[in-house]
Amino acid sequence: MANAFLEGLRAGRYPLSELDDKVRRILRVIFACGMKDPQRKQGAQHPPEHLQVARRVAEEGVVLLQNKEGQLPWDAARIKTLAVIGDNAMRRHCQGGGSSGVKAVYEVTPWEGLQKKLGDRVRLVHTQGYPEAAKSLPQIPDAYLSTVDAGSGIKGWRVEWNNFHEFEGPTLAVEYRDKVSLRIQEGEFVHEGLRRDWWATRWTAELTVPETGRYTFALNTDFWGRLYLDDRELIAFKANKDLVLHQAEVELVQGQKLRLKIEYGHSTEEALLEFGWFLPGQVIPEPGESREAALALAREADAVLVVGGLNHFHDNEGMDRESYVLPGGQDELISEIAQVNANTVVLLIGGSAHAMPWAEQVKAIVLGGYAGSDAGTVFAELLFGGVNPSGKLTYTVARRLEDYPSRALDDYDKDICHYKEGVLVGYRWFDAKGIEPLFPFGHGLSYSSFEFLDPRVECEEEEIRVAVKLRNSGSREGKEVVQLYLEDVESSVPRPCRELKGFQKVELKPGEERELIFSLTRRDCSFWDEVTHAWKCEPGEFVAHLGNSSRHLPVRVKFKL
Repeated sequence: MANAFLEGLRAGRYPLSELDDKVRRILRVIFACGMKDPQRKQGAQHPPEHLQVARRVAEEGVVLLQNKEGQLPWDAARIKTLAVIGDNAMRRHCQGGGSSGVKAVYEVTPWEGLQKKLGDRVRLVHTQGYPEAAKSLPQIPDAYLSTVDAGSGIKGWRVEWNNFHEFEGPTLAVEYRDKVSLRIQEGEFVHEGLRRDWWATRWTAELTVPETGRYTFALNTDFWGRLYLDDRELIAFKANKDLVLHQAEVELVQGQKLRLKIEYGHSTEEALLEFGWFLPGQVIPEPGESREAALALAREADAVLVVGGLNHFHDNEGMDRESYVLPGGQDELISEIAQVNANTVVLLIGGSAHAMPWAEQVKAIVLGGYAGSDAGTVFAELLFGGVNPSGKLTYTVARRLEDYPSRALDDYDKDICHYKEGVLVGYRWFDAKGIEPLFPFGHGLSYSSFEFLDPRVECEEEEIRVAVKLRNSGSREGKEVVQLYLEDVESSVPRPCRELKGFQKVELKPGEERELIFSLTRRDCSFWDEVTHAWKCEPGEFVAHLGNSSRHLPVRVKFKL
């Protein structure tokens, strides 16, 4: 785009004022953050106040989706054995996800958080219960990797393709990738000229060790290969046609620079290769742990916490998930666990919606998301009452994949999507079509209860003020997010039934009451007119709906423009 814009400027198709505007936007950020300030102070890395912010964000972001019969918070004095089941109980997430990955100083897993919270008061037992770890290895963040090509400036792996297993022939192609993940289906072409009966690939990168300790490198594959650390062979395996997880432990020192090399070959059109590592102190799930072992633990325990959901093997940039159901047979496992233990709670990790066919069977569901460094600490505190949940859903969780507009309108294509739903994006589609979601946009429960009282509206020439009182009618201090949705009763163009126009989060003690005021402008009542190419505000009647989710709006006030 830069070259095309430059050519347009030289040809006179674009005015220089447009270029000035673009430059001005960049300079505004540069000056706003003090990059050109000679007195600018050095920033601080990971001071205590930053870690406190990370924890507070997690505390306020976790969403309590369901809490039947007041199952949560648990009372540690009434639980002798807690069965913790699932791969995500032991998994760290901060370093994955592509460009969203960060070099966290530490990350507390759910298992570690429970151990820290409960000590020896509650017996904790764990099993994975589903074979997820074998195909979703934690990736090495590109911050610790650089290619072996000197001066390339590329983070990641150098990949070579060859038609001979021992690489004695010429290299057919060279490319660069950010992670070792190779999935070739029958009929797919990897590179022009690559034979389908015998071929090989070599992956090399330079690793800078982030911390001293014992690391586990792992290869998950279906054929032959080798893993080298510098010139030392750590893993070697011969051809087979079953997925096998190969592991090797090695002691490394912080700051070391080592060369990683993976050689892999195949003799068919289909292939699978995954590579990852486990950090020092990280518990490595056993892929062979069975559903039967999980059910046995669930039967014996006083309560069960299933820590499931997704990870960055599924939630990653540049790819879509293959299914709306949870991977690894988790849905079936959760359903079976709920049948053998009535006190089953599900803690979901992940960054996108998925089906929950077992929702009616379990007592409580907590959406943890990717909660950062102190995730495990916050999860444990929330489960046992140290944190009162106050997060809200930022998307709609549908009962079926077909309920989403992209599927309902047959507008889901990997190359071109037309967004046929128009302005009915997200929750607006569900409202307009009368589709009942599993959990609506804006939804999130609390251990407290709240009442909405005395709504009123005041209209002036340029401002509409909508007010409502919120009372904490529960027995403990808590936070609620009051949401305002606006309805245009009659419009000359199709508009959503209701549109979110404001929200406020407020903390109240038991019995405390506070009035909240939302300020709306005529722009908030407007729509984009495709004819005049401007915002248009039509006179008429509007309704302000107030509540704590897009589907729980108990109070409403009308006004006219």
